[in-house]
Amino acid sequence: MHLRYSGTCYSRNNVKWKVDILQANDVPFANVGELDLSSNDALLIEWPVIDKEEVIVGSSATLNIISPGDRTYEDLYTIIPGNIRMDVYCEDSLYWSGTLDPEFYSEPYERFNNYVVTLTFSDFGVLDRITYDLNGAQPLLTIVERAIAGTNINIMGIDYDTLASTYFAEGGKKATVDNLSIRSDNFTDEEGEVMSMRDVIIGILQPLGLRMVQRAGKVYIYDLNGLYNSGRSQDMVWMGDSSTLGVDKVANNVRITFSPYAQSDLQASTTNNGKIVYGGNSSPQVINLGTANPSDPNYGEFYTFLSDYNLNASQSITPGMSSLMLARSFSVFCDPKGSGVDQHANPYFRIEPVIGNSERVDGIYGGFRVGCYSIDSGNTRLIGIQPSKADQTAFNTPLMRTQKVFIPRMAAEEASKYRLKITLKILMDVRYNPFEEEGDYNEGVNYEEIKHNTAWAFVPANITLRDDEQGSIVRHYDNVDMTVGAGWGHVDLDYSGWQPGEPDGHCTWLAFYDNEKQWEQPAIGGWRTNRHNFGRPDTESRKPQSAEAWPKPYDWEVAESFKNANNGQYIPYPAQGGWLEITIYQGVNCYAYGEESVFAATTKWTERGLYDKVRWLLYQSPQVEIVKSNLTLESATMEDVEYTGLLHPDAKDEIAIDTICGTANIAIPSARGIYLEESSGNQIRQLARAGVVDHPERLLIGTLYSQYASRHTVLSGVMALDTSGLGTYTEFNQQGKKLMIKGEVQDLMSDTSEVTLVELRPDEYHAE
Repeated sequence: MHLRYSGTCYSRNNVKWKVDILQANDVPFANVGELDLSSNDALLIEWPVIDKEEVIVGSSATLNIISPGDRTYEDLYTIIPGNIRMDVYCEDSLYWSGTLDPEFYSEPYERFNNYVVTLTFSDFGVLDRITYDLNGAQPLLTIVERAIAGTNINIMGIDYDTLASTYFAEGGKKATVDNLSIRSDNFTDEEGEVMSMRDVIIGILQPLGLRMVQRAGKVYIYDLNGLYNSGRSQDMVWMGDSSTLGVDKVANNVRITFSPYAQSDLQASTTNNGKIVYGGNSSPQVINLGTANPSDPNYGEFYTFLSDYNLNASQSITPGMSSLMLARSFSVFCDPKGSGVDQHANPYFRIEPVIGNSERVDGIYGGFRVGCYSIDSGNTRLIGIQPSKADQTAFNTPLMRTQKVFIPRMAAEEASKYRLKITLKILMDVRYNPFEEEGDYNEGVNYEEIKHNTAWAFVPANITLRDDEQGSIVRHYDNVDMTVGAGWGHVDLDYSGWQPGEPDGHCTWLAFYDNEKQWEQPAIGGWRTNRHNFGRPDTESRKPQSAEAWPKPYDWEVAESFKNANNGQYIPYPAQGGWLEITIYQGVNCYAYGEESVFAATTKWTERGLYDKVRWLLYQSPQVEIVKSNLTLESATMEDVEYTGLLHPDAKDEIAIDTICGTANIAIPSARGIYLEESSGNQIRQLARAGVVDHPERLLIGTLYSQYASRHTVLSGVMALDTSGLGTYTEFNQQGKKLMIKGEVQDLMSDTSEVTLVELRPDEYHAE
């Protein structure tokens, strides 16, 4: 910003006041206009009357300037919030700063010059128009600094320590806003809407009993107990002809409801909630039964598939065509445009139903074949890459890499109570139409061969953890030993684990199999979701010695706990936290039931040429969820937490506070709104204030009890202007009481303030 106008004046007590108006501009203004501040009420600063539990103690300034000519200040009309700022100096020291209220300007029109123009400025008013824009876990101080920077006001610093009186439960360290942090995804709702900075500031400060105010050139972050015990205190001086004595409100009870926003789906705050969304156009109305790309300017590349290929490619769909022929017909649209993953080797696809009960699905394709022919005819055309087995050690081409998701750090003991559930849906099929039953015209012979030779399928992947969103890979998940060599004794969720550094080759294999009858049901065909990988317990080397024939179904080959578990790979929760991403590589390793071969061989699939018969290999985006590490592996969610306290049984009103940040009795990593200790990243359960250790919500109840459980004096009137920082006041006739400003209008030219003062008490109650 550059200086646009400036003016100086003196109050009745000869106090020097200077006003600077600055405006955003690429270069300094050639001329700085002079402000005429000769009106009696040239500058008023107001802090409206608000209750003690309110967080943002915002203020506004009214500047009344004499216009030297017609429409001199018309150019100060602004639409952009924060574009024009006023700085007020008292005896050359910064006193107050605020930005011009946007989208408003008014001045008298009946006179040519020497009329009063009124401009209004506010310090925190613009917070409603600023959205939260940080990522990951952020210290509360960083969030406050970001909010203040967004207002464009000019301050000499943020005092967050002097008047703060809350400590950590152990160690004697102050729990100031630089020592506490919160997850950024807490401030994005289920629809992807991001909160305003005003709501965020209220959300992070209110449960801690903190307030924010600008005074004497500084922003103060303070609590009422700290203001009482550590604030500067001075005698007030009445200046008006009259003043009023009253009482503050008394409340019956207080109810604090904390919504922890415990979403087990870690990708809920990413683009499209971590789901792939096709970026091109699609329609069930356009049809292409051929093998050539139609290159439609509106739809790009697309191909249509009927219930089977008993229809010459030269024919077209007509209204009179059999409904059986159209059942589950669909088109596949392909386009490089899309979203939901950070990287992808092949274009996006969309399955668009033409008729029937196939469903619309978006994803990344590995490869698929088009054309109304049997694959053995040689007339089909490959789109993408023909599926093959994956090299066990070397990296294949990455097919896609997910968006990074934040994993909160947790204490090791707490982390052991949770797991990450990784799911991937793939469509690997030999049928022309993978949503129809196999038959003479739907690759029935090939499907039967696949059915009897595909008990297990493994997709190569890597699951890595970065120390920062853009940082280096510090750990990777490794289940190779489990995949290639696990026996019955190794069937354990914790057999695999996290290893330091970057992966060397494919260190994760996602397994696909039927959880009930691997010897009868294939691992692939239609959309399938991976299950927990415990290797292959069906090989010759692992059969019971009493077995008379092999292969043979044995009930113990899949443990009951795995049969009953939901789909997904369950991996240990990484206690150190970080940013997790999943890379899916091309290739699938497939094995027949009881096949005795090394993992890399895929003997039967290779010898029988089954990879060449695959018509479909499509992928949806991997999903990450936090689950509880128990027998049911249920999603890690949490209901709202409610704290209540009785203040005065005979009072009528209730104080109800809904919070988006807070604490709970248990540590749960999926809870976005729980406070974290900045140094360790561990979730906070209790803090200490005024000798009481409890949940901060209960400490807040104690603070409110001290202010609203009994009668508190309120004084109103005109007092001498106090230009020092935030503090308390004493009044001669109110012996033993400290008073705080509840609302104030400062008239800088008359050196007076019209104030509402309310009695302040320290924390004196342990909330039950």
